Amino acid sequence: MKKSYSIVELVVVIGIIALLTGVLVPLLGWFAPQTRLNGDAKIIMSSLRKAQQLSISGQRRYGIDFYPDENKYTLFRRDINGGVTISDVETINLSSGINIQNINFDGITQIISPGGAIRMQFDSFGAPRNSDDDHIHGEVIIKNQKNATLSIDVRKNTGHVKIL
Repeated sequence: MKKSYSIVELVVVIGIIALLTGVLVPLLGWFAPQTRLNGDAKIIMSSLRKAQQLSISGQRRYGIDFYPDENKYTLFRRDINGGVTISDVETINLSSGINIQNINFDGITQIISPGGAIRMQFDSFGAPRNSDDDHIHGEVIIKNQKNATLSIDVRKNTGHVKIL
């Protein structure tokens, strides 16, 4: 009995692999925008939780300045020493093709001035506040180039952060 493969069998197997590769590679490109959207939503959620945790542990205000026009946000620390000093901790750029669509406080879409930031900060108890120092329910909506959206929700008073 013969224990080897013929050249015809090898060519058939290589042909099947090439056919499957030709079909599957374009499908992987279809998943990339959704993967980037999911990843950026998790990074924003993590940054909000980090700001919240730093506020609680450091007993000072930390928060996020969102720059929708530039598709980035900055984690900041707020110090009160006779005045208010804002110190940037880190800046995060969103992935290519991901945009900040809306930022809502208590269900009201915030007006985005060109080059302006929309601020969400946390008090020493971890509750979210806006720039006017009011407790808020915050929502950040991001979208990809296929117009799929995800919402990062920050609950009023409790500060619970989750992706919807």
